[in-house]
Amino acid sequence: MARLISDIKYEGSSSAVVWKSPIEDFETGSVITVFESQTALFYLNGACVGELNAGRHILETENIPFLNRLFAKIAGNKNVFHAQIYFVNNAEMLSMKWGVGNIVYQDTSGIVFEIGCNGEINLSVDKPRYIVEKLAALGSDVTGDMLVDRFRGLIASEVTDTLVNTIIDKNIPIINVTSHLKVLSQSVKPYIEDIFEEYGFNVPQFRIIKVLMPENDPQFRRLKALEADKGLLMSELELRRQAELLRAQTKAQAEMVAAQTEAQKIKLEADALAFKRSTEGYTYQQERQFDVLKSAVENTGSSSAAGMSGEFMQLGAGLGVMGVVGDMMKNNMNVMSGAFNTQEQPALTCPKCGQPYTKGAKFCFNCGQKLTETDDSIVCVNCKNKTPKGKFCINCGKNPEKEE
Repeated sequence: MARLISDIKYEGSSSAVVWKSPIEDFETGSVITVFESQTALFYLNGACVGELNAGRHILETENIPFLNRLFAKIAGNKNVFHAQIYFVNNAEMLSMKWGVGNIVYQDTSGIVFEIGCNGEINLSVDKPRYIVEKLAALGSDVTGDMLVDRFRGLIASEVTDTLVNTIIDKNIPIINVTSHLKVLSQSVKPYIEDIFEEYGFNVPQFRIIKVLMPENDPQFRRLKALEADKGLLMSELELRRQAELLRAQTKAQAEMVAAQTEAQKIKLEADALAFKRSTEGYTYQQERQFDVLKSAVENTGSSSAAGMSGEFMQLGAGLGVMGVVGDMMKNNMNVMSGAFNTQEQPALTCPKCGQPYTKGAKFCFNCGQKLTETDDSIVCVNCKNKTPKGKFCINCGKNPEKEE
């Protein structure tokens, strides 16, 4: 009888997914060491009778209950175990490469092309028993390369069908395929997951790294040239749009600056004029009154009025001129007073400024324009001045037709 091994542990290669121990006979009290990220599965007659996770295990029935099932099936020496032990590496496997060629599809332009692609799959163990029972036929040492060989056909089939359908469904031109690798990878991944799930694997990542274009195809080169011309045209149009936008912004800014400058100019002029009035001792309202009086003087039609107007323009008018102007203002005020006393509403408007005035007024109180006398005026018997017909004289306020 061969010497029994008392210490069983993983001795497979670092790239192995499943490793079957060559030791099948061992005795009670033997030690089995299961490393981190590993699972040890015990099989008898092709059926799994138990499993051990990471740690150092002494093979005793008191410590490992499933050993009782082994004893029940083993005749003869009850201190000797006979079973097959499979170690499964649960760690994620990186950079499991794949590639597919001769993918034929019709481009959006209507031209048929042949392309290829390659990428990588990352796998992690989900159900160790599934992996052992479905892949044990590959040999005692199952590696990542063996998995690629095992699943190459299924991967190629799913990638070809799904890749072509996605390109067509999303209307992706062949020129732009390489810029959609993430979208294409996400569309293929669920189908790859279905393949490996049946064998006990998860697929944390599936990537299409590169799509191989038909660079030697004349039709493909022609499409690339057309796309390049289109890109240049779009770039030129975009530059023009940006230039127009810049010009519009510059014009708007210039107009804003001009408006701000004009506003500042008006403000400075207003401040200067206000300072001048303050220095000379009069207000804006007084200046407007002076303008009205000046216009009234100019509209008297006399040469003396012109002289008075000149003096008034210099704001140095003497008492005589002010008296004349005062009389004219008094007359206008009397006209207005008489109109209010008779409760007559203004029916006439100044031919110069359009403001209403009462019949009989000689000058417009708003602009100083000389007004045409009305035909229905009479001479008041009390003050001997002309006044519109009515119950009251606009000059003295008495009955113009009855001496008092």
